[in-house]
Amino acid sequence: MDKIIEKLIQKGVLIENPYSVIIDKTIDINNIEPGAVLNHGARLSGEKTYISKGCIVGKEGPATIENCVADKNSIFGSGYFSGSVFLEDSKTGSNAHVRKGCILEEKSSIAHTCGIKQTILFPYATLGSLINFCDCMLTGGTSSKNHSEVGSSFIHFNFTPNQDKATPSLMGNVFEGVFLNKPPIFLGGQGGLVGPLRIGFGCTSAAGSILRRDELRENRLIFENLHKNLNTEVKTGIYLSLNKILKNNLFYISNLIALKNWYMFVRKNFLNQKIYDFSILTINDAVIERVNQLKKLSSKVSSGIDILKKEGRNSKLIELKENYCENTSKIFDLIFKFMESENLCVKERDEFLNNFENKDNLSYLDTIHLMNDNSINYGVLWLKKIVFNITEELSLILNKFDIRE
Repeated sequence: MDKIIEKLIQKGVLIENPYSVIIDKTIDINNIEPGAVLNHGARLSGEKTYISKGCIVGKEGPATIENCVADKNSIFGSGYFSGSVFLEDSKTGSNAHVRKGCILEEKSSIAHTCGIKQTILFPYATLGSLINFCDCMLTGGTSSKNHSEVGSSFIHFNFTPNQDKATPSLMGNVFEGVFLNKPPIFLGGQGGLVGPLRIGFGCTSAAGSILRRDELRENRLIFENLHKNLNTEVKTGIYLSLNKILKNNLFYISNLIALKNWYMFVRKNFLNQKIYDFSILTINDAVIERVNQLKKLSSKVSSGIDILKKEGRNSKLIELKENYCENTSKIFDLIFKFMESENLCVKERDEFLNNFENKDNLSYLDTIHLMNDNSINYGVLWLKKIVFNITEELSLILNKFDIRE
């Protein structure tokens, strides 16, 4: 028997069939807690991998985990999991494909055959089966019985004909979503989102709908479909909707930074150090990923400006594109400055923390659910101010749109 596996069994890790489990030498056995279960076909690697007690790896079949952290009672059905965070009682079904940059918060889940990457699911959020949901943040919902959900066979279209991925979509927002008191969002099965989009709390898309437009109003029923034939010439690099693309990308990034601040000053009290550190690293990487995609977008936008000029297109659109290409380094430098700062909206943050009751021995979810309205209002003000201060300062560099539109 492998010596590492033997040591894990001796310390109380449950491994029913030791000869079917592979533990890479990069694993620190101190990061696999007693009471964790490694089923037939489990494969673990990566120095950052951390598996808490009560976790089940491979409940429904072979599961490969590399550089992931899993809080108590997380369940991995089967599939491949890399560079992601799984908080307490999160659950993944069989044949999952979870790539770098994902955070599944408490009691969130994905059913069988789901592919996600750079995706953040807030507590209770649920993805159905046969779904591709990369580059998304799904918030909303109040409990396991009143949660945001994505129906089966749904897809987030995150790769454009211009071959870029500046397409993150935000369902709800961070500054209200973290308080678990907003109505859930439901995206109907056999449908999709063409990113980057923003969808308001309480919105429902009818089954089969492909959403192409933002809907920031709450509690809307959305049915979208093409009822006409279209066959026309396509010219890549034009980006006629650059205004929307930039607005939604910058708003998404500012929400990531607000989420990081929530983790730094609130969630830190409910996570062990290793899970907390990896969560912060994952959020930072999510910001870096969005910046990298905007850098790629900039080079493509630049190449399309001459085409617009030759065609006599809207001069305001050309001016926006030129301004964006000229100021990308300023935008990105400012984003990283905000990302690294621990002093955003300090007055509002301190007012919230002074009203925040972190009662001993209560879980994160119980603590949030017991917050009074006054404390929630302070918290919303703090996080919302972070989001809008960042987006407005970034948009001022472009000086072409109001993020509040």
